[in-house]
Amino acid sequence: MAPLDPSPRLDTLQGWKEIAAYIGKSVRAAQRWERELGLPVRRLKTPSSQIIFASKQEIDAWRRRLEIEPGASVPAEADAAGPAAARSATPHGPAGQPARRRVTALWLAVTALAATALLLTWLWR
Repeated sequence: MAPLDPSPRLDTLQGWKEIAAYIGKSVRAAQRWERELGLPVRRLKTPSSQIIFASKQEIDAWRRRLEIEPGASVPAEADAAGPAAARSATPHGPAGQPARRRVTALWLAVTALAATALLLTWLWR
């Protein structure tokens, strides 16, 4: 029986920094590509965290597949904001407005309404 090689394969990218560097994008863009475009990334869960890794061969095949499939989103489109119609289809809400902004706006509106109600109640006593 051959001994196991403890060193990682040369084909393996370990962590988001290496994956992002390999595709030539930021870590956030790589994470977005995984979520939205299916960038082939693997996770190994440990008791305290998880290990992220990817295969260079799988990423290269993924890139080729996106370029040749008719109507498929190409990675270059994922970096740009894209048309408003494409953004509205995302879970971020209308016109690509992030959910966090919507929640903040809603919270401010409710707070203003409550403050106005308290003020009117105090004034009409």
